[in-house]
Amino acid sequence: MKCKLLPQRWRAANCPFYACVLLLFLSSALHANDPLLSNTIGNDLDVIKISNAISTSLPQSTITGTVVDENGIGLPGASVVEKGTTNGTQTDFDGNFTINVSRNATLAISYIGFVSKEVVVGSSTKINIVLQEDAASLDEVVVIGYGTQTRAEVTNAVSQLAGPVLKQTPAISTSNALQGQVPGLFVVQGGSAPGFDDSQLRVRGSSTFNGNVPVLIVIDGVANRDPDGLNRIDGGDIESISVLKDASAAIYGAQAAGGVILVTTKRGKTGKAKFQYTTDQGFSRPIGKLGVANALQFMRINNTADELDGRPLGFPQELIDNFQNGTRESTDWWDDIIGGRSLSQSRHSLNVSGGSERVRYFTSFGHARQGALAVNDDKTQLRQYNLRTNLDIDVTDNFKVQFDVSGRRKYTQRPQGDTGGVGNQLAVTSPLLPAFINGDSNFPASGYSEFNPAARVTSPGYGKFNNDVFNANLNWDLKMPWLTDGISFKGFVSYDHAYWVEKEFNFTWNWYELDQNGEPVQRNSRTIEPPGLTQTFRQSNQTTVNFRLEYEKRFGKDHDLKAFVAYEQNEGAGNFFQAGRLNFESAAIDELFAGSLNQDNWKTDGSASETSRQNYFGRLSYSAFSKYLFQFNFRYDGSSIFPKGNRFGFFPGASAGWRLSEESFTPEVFSDLKLRASWGILGNDRVSPFQYLQAFSFPSGLSGNSGGYVIGGEDVQTLVPGVSPNANITWEKTESIDIGLEGSLFDGKLGFAFDYFKQNTTDILAARNSSIPNVFGILPPSENIGEFFNEGVDAQVTYNYDNRNGFNFGITGNLTYARNRIEFFDEVPPAEGSEFQKLEGKPLNSQLVYKYIGIYRSQEDLDNNINYPGAGLGNLIFADLNGDGTINGDDRYRYDAKAFPELQYGLNLVANYKNFDMSMLLQGQGRVKKTVNNEFNASGGGNNLAYFVDRTYSLSNTDAEFPRIRRTGLDGGVSSDFWYRNADFLRLKQMSIGYSLPDKTLEKLKSLESFRLYVSATNILTIFDALGEYERGDPEFTNNFNFPQLSTINLGLNVGF
Repeated sequence: MKCKLLPQRWRAANCPFYACVLLLFLSSALHANDPLLSNTIGNDLDVIKISNAISTSLPQSTITGTVVDENGIGLPGASVVEKGTTNGTQTDFDGNFTINVSRNATLAISYIGFVSKEVVVGSSTKINIVLQEDAASLDEVVVIGYGTQTRAEVTNAVSQLAGPVLKQTPAISTSNALQGQVPGLFVVQGGSAPGFDDSQLRVRGSSTFNGNVPVLIVIDGVANRDPDGLNRIDGGDIESISVLKDASAAIYGAQAAGGVILVTTKRGKTGKAKFQYTTDQGFSRPIGKLGVANALQFMRINNTADELDGRPLGFPQELIDNFQNGTRESTDWWDDIIGGRSLSQSRHSLNVSGGSERVRYFTSFGHARQGALAVNDDKTQLRQYNLRTNLDIDVTDNFKVQFDVSGRRKYTQRPQGDTGGVGNQLAVTSPLLPAFINGDSNFPASGYSEFNPAARVTSPGYGKFNNDVFNANLNWDLKMPWLTDGISFKGFVSYDHAYWVEKEFNFTWNWYELDQNGEPVQRNSRTIEPPGLTQTFRQSNQTTVNFRLEYEKRFGKDHDLKAFVAYEQNEGAGNFFQAGRLNFESAAIDELFAGSLNQDNWKTDGSASETSRQNYFGRLSYSAFSKYLFQFNFRYDGSSIFPKGNRFGFFPGASAGWRLSEESFTPEVFSDLKLRASWGILGNDRVSPFQYLQAFSFPSGLSGNSGGYVIGGEDVQTLVPGVSPNANITWEKTESIDIGLEGSLFDGKLGFAFDYFKQNTTDILAARNSSIPNVFGILPPSENIGEFFNEGVDAQVTYNYDNRNGFNFGITGNLTYARNRIEFFDEVPPAEGSEFQKLEGKPLNSQLVYKYIGIYRSQEDLDNNINYPGAGLGNLIFADLNGDGTINGDDRYRYDAKAFPELQYGLNLVANYKNFDMSMLLQGQGRVKKTVNNEFNASGGGNNLAYFVDRTYSLSNTDAEFPRIRRTGLDGGVSSDFWYRNADFLRLKQMSIGYSLPDKTLEKLKSLESFRLYVSATNILTIFDALGEYERGDPEFTNNFNFPQLSTINLGLNVGF
């Protein structure tokens, strides 16, 4: 009889006995985790058991199927076993399987790193199984700097987010999809204008007072210093995101002080070509509206200000009566300009993956679009295109090559002026003025000071911004068993190019009034500044070469060693050019040559830069008995921005872990329990380069545009020295300490991770303020003298439930708290008795403000308190903190303004029932403040929030919550702690509901492997908003007069074929 071997399966009935025995041994070596083989092969081969297993397996029907992940990609080597028997098989390279089972059998499907699943066969002959990733698995592969580890091996604070979780939030900017998802990562979205809505990222808060050190983005192993690097990537291309939060980031040396985010993109898998197409169409509307005053409220509050100032009332009673009786109508600028309008958006993504055993590929194309929100706005738009190809080639069994190419084109356009211009005008424009003549949007009225938001967007002026990026990486992995087992030579060559073209054209816009016949006529035109055109060109290039020698070895059964040493070199270059002209006579030709011929109306600017780096680094990892873990890494960085002798810095890191769950004294309820700790030195070179060189500049404005002085009646070109150079500057250094406890219980159903961290930054570059006298004569240089401290905690808890009856759910909660203070920066000592003004020892962003102790509500209050110039009834009362009997600048104190949240948290829920799926994300922030005084202003005719109107001091409302409003400014223009308000919030950030066609339906369709319809929404509901009663806009935004926060609803489709 001829022996027949099927892929991933043996048939004993058709083979001689000795061939079966040999085949079992070979299969056990290849598939140690196969349940069939693990039940029949032990330390000794039990022939009787094998024979029994074979003889009692009586298949009666043949089942075929496919095992895929959530993206429809086949899982090769997945185990498929008939429950209660030893009958089983494994999937082939495409995830396909064939198995003979008894009637009404139940199949148990498992795959490393995925949640196991059971399926009742019933009458089906073809079954498609989708497995979900198991985030709690100890075999989960975690991406770390220049390598990977299993979750059990990790000794550092590393948080990882899977790509499918990221896709739950349908954001065009990838950074926005990270909100509330990752412990230790602060994400704040400061605006939502199309193309200008990227979030600000900080890992565990701030690490220095010398500017905001950006997070280092590493894409497929290559560091990218572009702050927009994360948003270059289509979210659908991302396999996982890892955040290095502690000394693990030291492997990136002087670029790592702000934390590191590692992005791994998807790659092809062996099998036939599989296509995935995803599209969603959505509409966005503002979450809420600015609660500005109506006409009657506006006139009342302004008249109150005039009355208290002793001036004639600005609005006569006759005008008030006209609005009161309806003769004239109040204008709600928000309703007229925004109203019920929606911003449309769409996304499309198509990818294909597959390949042979030797060559695999993943290719994707993405397109995203957003439109305008305001009436008459035909300019605001975003168009974005993404393209990626990842190619894997196994040249030989020991030599593998990866070649990746990606690019993005981003085109953004808006009306002239800043992106928040329309929102700002909605907030300050008088409600007494109509938005349109006779309600016709084709005829905008004058508006406040002729700045009608509806008219402004009709101007031929615009801002156009184009950004193209291109990246190519070549990676290799050469195993060298001819030298010794476990040694390999790896590396990559990367090229990155970015190009920006910006064109900003300002021109006049028209507004209308009614003539004596009641017809709209154009009266005047207006622009923010003289009609002009400015064009800007920027580009940057970056080349990186990396060589690594890696070694991996197991000694005996209980000792594992991994190590690598590497060399990396990076060279970057960039240039900038800008030109502009003013006084365009016509908008028909928006090119520079059409502007003024007078050279006084021309402007040019330009610059060029070059940087280079050399880095030597490595890592050593050791594990004993799978429970004692040790790791050491180092990086020796050199940068051209520092002077010779100080160009290189050494940045070491060390960590250790103890897997308590492997000890006999640990309760069995713990599936895993690990205590870990880390220490390391991180660096920061994101500072002004070449401070060791003397800089010079051409002065401007001294003699027309000559850039010099007039000597003897003639213009003389002049160079002016800048800040004094410092030949001793070097790196800023951050010492990072982390202690963590992580684990899981109840067979991995409940997982947790808790970390305490502390960061102490020294050698911060800052100019001396105290130790160098003011009469020094020149600007002193920056020196490495500053110190900064940051500490906090982050935590995550997960729970996964699967009842095997088609229903399962998972919930993940995380929070991060970070608190900082400035330790030293050579601060000028405050005046005697005003030590409370010191910034040292206070948190970053602490402001000098007056201390509020009340409101002048009566003459008695004026008589019994120390008054400042201009103080009167209704003004705030300030404390005389230094006790000198006067209120002046020396009485201000350092107030913790908390401009950036100290606390962020998120709660993510996912659930599946048969063919339905649901996800929901709650996200919030705490211990953050915003000021409300910007919305409290009656000067210049601007409007106010309605909330203040009946709550401000007046002669008839002396017990008011807020002080009086002044036409001449707010309390003399001073700042006090009275205006800071808690800005905590909790919102339902995201929710989606989906339905996937069942396997039986797909089986009939044949050409489809997956089909899912879904509805998703973002920024759905603000559950708690500490500032909500003010109706001042979104609590997260830094400026509530900007483009409003948007709530979006999307209808989407995902098809696999």
